[in-house]
Amino acid sequence: MVRSVFGTSVQGASHIRSSKECQDSHKKLVKDTDTVILAVADGHGSDACPYSKTGSYAAVNVFCKIMGDYLDTYAGRMEMLFTFLKREGDTKLAQEIDAEWKRRILRLHTRCKREMPPYRERGKEKEEVYKLYGSTLLGLVLTKEFLFAFQLGD
Repeated sequence: MVRSVFGTSVQGASHIRSSKECQDSHKKLVKDTDTVILAVADGHGSDACPYSKTGSYAAVNVFCKIMGDYLDTYAGRMEMLFTFLKREGDTKLAQEIDAEWKRRILRLHTRCKREMPPYRERGKEKEEVYKLYGSTLLGLVLTKEFLFAFQLGD
């Protein structure tokens, strides 16, 4: 079956009125004729999250990379991947995505030479950095055998 998958990001009315950039990101990764990975992320858009566009961009890339790696690992054994995602999709997968997103955000924040935000508790500096890049994430994996949906955030 041939799938046509397309998408776009559109700046919302409230962002237009307040002159804020569109902070949404989307990505599709076509693995083969029967398998597509889709991800959509929505940056938080608040003044407390000035780098949400970057956070959402990182989120879609992380999801597609991790799911692509799983598809490669389980190539030819889709039943095993389906079982893994059913059992571990809401825990292990979420932890992997969260850890990789945080790793990328810290690296980017440092590379851009952005200041560390003030922190309320000692040892919580990294958590304050992550908040600057806040985003939600939705992901789909469409295969001939199954559909997997994933959500991180509201």
